Amino acid sequence: MLEGFELYNYVTNLLGGVDRLVSMIGLTGSTYSKNSVIYFFRAKSKKKINVVEIVYNYGPDSFEMIFSNFSNLEVKVIERYSDVYIDQLVSLFETVTGLYLSFWHGVRNEWGASLP
Repeated sequence: MLEGFELYNYVTNLLGGVDRLVSMIGLTGSTYSKNSVIYFFRAKSKKKINVVEIVYNYGPDSFEMIFSNFSNLEVKVIERYSDVYIDQLVSLFETVTGLYLSFWHGVRNEWGASLP
């Protein structure tokens, strides 16, 4: 069971690591609690989203993703998704925010296969 810093490391590595988050979305800060990780970023995203909270649900072994806007010391929830599985985290982040977490997004090799 992942908790606290272990959960933070796990989710951050799934999203590509701190260095990639800094370069791709302008990560400005992050924090964690027992069962959640929060990322703050400055990149211009769809719907003015600049905060993403990822909450781990122990029972169903799934995540909840909460996309918010933080401005003027006020947090406004833009979209919320529950029952998100581990293999959906990156694609849901990219779809909702319009920001990519990899340079390889949509690139195909010479045989027409998508690259990771």
